Amino acid sequence: MTTSGNITLQSYFHGFPDRGGISGGYRSDFTGYADIYRMRRLVVYTTLGTTTEISQTNPGIWRLDRIWYSLAPAIRLEYKDWLVSGIIHHDCIHRLNLNEINGSTWWNAFQLVIGTRESTSLYILDYYQADAEEYLRRLDGSLTLSRFIKAEGTVLDGRNHNYQYYGKIRLRYPLYSSKRWFSYINTDQQWWVNLDQSTEYKSQFSFHLILKGMVNSLGFYYIYTPEDTFSKDSEDRLGALGIRILF
Repeated sequence: MTTSGNITLQSYFHGFPDRGGISGGYRSDFTGYADIYRMRRLVVYTTLGTTTEISQTNPGIWRLDRIWYSLAPAIRLEYKDWLVSGIIHHDCIHRLNLNEINGSTWWNAFQLVIGTRESTSLYILDYYQADAEEYLRRLDGSLTLSRFIKAEGTVLDGRNHNYQYYGKIRLRYPLYSSKRWFSYINTDQQWWVNLDQSTEYKSQFSFHLILKGMVNSLGFYYIYTPEDTFSKDSEDRLGALGIRILF
């Protein structure tokens, strides 16, 4: 079994509109991947992800606002330049700063991801550690499509959401590469479609600078969200600086 992943810690430093009780602060994300079984092009793997948010309510007073975890068993097909994955995605969100009268939110979804190898976190270390002159001026990307199971309040389907479909487009363009450093710009455009056909949307742009390591790597980034109507995790008009450890 092989493992990989990344850990981020970021601080929101401008924007701070009211986001349903969250008004800036700190956010940490962990994503871990484990390849369990491999047979030629076919790989069985799983993903574990967590997000934690802390905000400042008054000077010197901090609170834990939100915990979000994901568990996703999956299979993928590996080709020379492309990866195709089929995933069963389970997500659960706890809003600790609110009185969740109806309990926490969770959902299960069937997900299809198609993208270039270099656009995925799975091969991110190989990509950064390589002398990537050949990758400059090359656009990488991926497409994610999801179908949610209708929420009926059970563990197998979900609760407290009306989502039916999800889509995400990721594009990444390398800017600079040397023996020690690598940089790129990235955009993620995401859509959620509800059962009543209304939509929610998140648009994000980021700049990344990576210090290459022999085994692991350290990254620095700036991310800005010009528009975000996603009701479960809005970062509308927030900007943040962060660090990222890749392993």
